[in-house]
Amino acid sequence: ALVEEHRMIYFKAKILNALSSHYLAKKDYTKAIEFAEKSLESSASTESIEDMSGSYSLLSQCYVGQNDYKKAFEAQRNYKLFSDSLNNLSTKKRFSELEVQYEVEQKEKTIQEERNKLELKEKEDQLRGSRYRLIILLISAAGIISLGLLYIRYIRSRRKQQEEFSRNLMVGIEEERSRIAKELHDDIGA
Repeated sequence: ALVEEHRMIYFKAKILNALSSHYLAKKDYTKAIEFAEKSLESSASTESIEDMSGSYSLLSQCYVGQNDYKKAFEAQRNYKLFSDSLNNLSTKKRFSELEVQYEVEQKEKTIQEERNKLELKEKEDQLRGSRYRLIILLISAAGIISLGLLYIRYIRSRRKQQEEFSRNLMVGIEEERSRIAKELHDDIGA
């Protein structure tokens, strides 16, 4: 409700300034002054510097039209004062906007740098993981090859043992056969 009332007063000041400007164009300075002063009151209650500046400008022009240069000078001085305030506010507002824009850009830049660092760390972690997997794979391959070589060596050793056992067995059989043949021969010859 309070905001709505403030808006109504704000628009009232705008309408009163428009009426003042209308009467100024018709050179009805008394009516123009009356509406400009009412607009000034409304503008003061809403603290609208823009409308107050406009009201003082209209008053200055009206007083010049009435040849009341003292009041015209006073209104022009107030117009200039509010106009300068309006310019200062506009400059401050623009400066604040630029400052906010700069801060936003800096934060976005910082966020992007953090994202880049995070992506880099993730890639380093992936690379580190790949290295570990490669090392484990190489160690596993070396282990498998070592086991294979040990198995081949074992098989060769077993084969040599079997061959030697077979040779010894054959030699033993041959010696036993020779001994039996000799005994048979001795038994027959005796």
